[in-house]
Amino acid sequence: MLTCLGVALVAATLVSSAIADPLMGQGVAPKGEVEVHVSVFLEKLLDVDETNQRFTALFQLYFSWYDDRAFKKSQKSTADFRNGVTSTCSKMCRSDVPARSDYTRTIHELSCCDDVWLPSIKAKNIVGSFNERHQDYTIYLDLNGNVGWTVQLQGTFFTPFYFAKFPFDSQELDLHFTQSSGQLTTVKKFVPSAIAHRWFQRAEGDSCPGWDVKEVKMEQFNVTLTDAVREYTTKYGRMSAETDVMPMARPDNASSEDKMDILASQRNQDFIAIIKVSRYSQSYVLTMVVPLLLLKLLLFATFFIPAADAVNIRTRMFVAIFFSITALNFTVSNKLPASSYATGIEELLLTSYAIAALATPQAIVVGVLEVDAKNQQADIERKEAKAKQKLNLSSIMSAKRTPSSDVTQERVIPIGEDNRGNDGGSQTNNNGGGGGGGVMKASAFTDALSRALSAQYGALVGKPVQQVNFKYASKAGKIIDRSFYYTFFIVDLVCFSLFFSQGSITAN
Repeated sequence: MLTCLGVALVAATLVSSAIADPLMGQGVAPKGEVEVHVSVFLEKLLDVDETNQRFTALFQLYFSWYDDRAFKKSQKSTADFRNGVTSTCSKMCRSDVPARSDYTRTIHELSCCDDVWLPSIKAKNIVGSFNERHQDYTIYLDLNGNVGWTVQLQGTFFTPFYFAKFPFDSQELDLHFTQSSGQLTTVKKFVPSAIAHRWFQRAEGDSCPGWDVKEVKMEQFNVTLTDAVREYTTKYGRMSAETDVMPMARPDNASSEDKMDILASQRNQDFIAIIKVSRYSQSYVLTMVVPLLLLKLLLFATFFIPAADAVNIRTRMFVAIFFSITALNFTVSNKLPASSYATGIEELLLTSYAIAALATPQAIVVGVLEVDAKNQQADIERKEAKAKQKLNLSSIMSAKRTPSSDVTQERVIPIGEDNRGNDGGSQTNNNGGGGGGGVMKASAFTDALSRALSAQYGALVGKPVQQVNFKYASKAGKIIDRSFYYTFFIVDLVCFSLFFSQGSITAN
């Protein structure tokens, strides 16, 4: 039982030491305030999690400052450790040297930095803790009192993302560090020094999947905590209540002089390493923008379908394009988290939705106008055909009759008159005269009918029939179609121009 308990305690001790904060300082600070120079070397940007707005990076921090006590303290700690005065060294000057006296006393490079002052630094935006496998450090000392401290770190950090220009966006990934709460007055300020966005990585290629690391820069802040707290509580909250006996954010008009401002004498010493990255946009353009552009071209091509088929063909194609845009929208939504603003590609999708949605009722209206115009055209053609039919009938009847001017000059000879004698001539004339009168009455009737038909339908037949346009039978349909087409085209052209201009600006 005791053995198991001992093993558990040893394991807990080892785990706690393994996951100790690698930036936790030690020792007593020099008199006064110290200027600490900071260098940042990015070894690898491992991952960018856009959905959760996080990123994971492997990097090195190098701090340097002046402390005339450091070398002598290291000498004493090392001598005590080598000579067995102390059994262990809690802070070796190099992390790759085990802190065991029985193993390291004979190593020439052995040095112990137990009493050397190190500033306490805290990562403000880290998620969880630093990866315990990447906490290598080295402390450098010289006889002149110059101290250097380099730490290799790997961690996941949260930072705000801004996707308005997606997929041509650039992001600034912040590594935000500040003094630990126990040493707020020891560091006068952090001074930015050397930076590198690639560190001991010889292989060429993409810096990070989907992202290109452009540069690393640093910013330093030196403000009182009172001013910092007041700024944030004013913008994003409220000041402390009047009844607060020890206010964190004391109002400017506070009347109680006996209430101490606990932050008045403390300063906020921060530095931020900013990793500037830009997105590789080619794959997004090929998989999202190009298909959307092809859908738009297909949508505009439907306007060249004959207007008479607008209701049947155009409407179906508009609906199909609408659903295709919806499917593309799902793809875009899976790539980005929900935000309070629209990205560039989402604006293109919204305009595509609007055009497809407006084009559908427009096609129905144009189709109805075309059908109505076609019906009117067919009615006119039926009347024209009927009129021509009647005119042809009257022409045939006129052609079969004897002209009225010849009736008075010619005698109609009844059949069989040649076989009769002269004595029957007068009888034939009398009968012939009667027959001639009947023919004249029939001719007069057909002539009158012909004139009446000509008077009634002549204007209709002579009037030119409305010619059907190659695509449009309705003038109103043509105007509506062309107006919508050019309006949609101009709107789309402007949207795509603005969208791709973001990419050119980002590239420059």
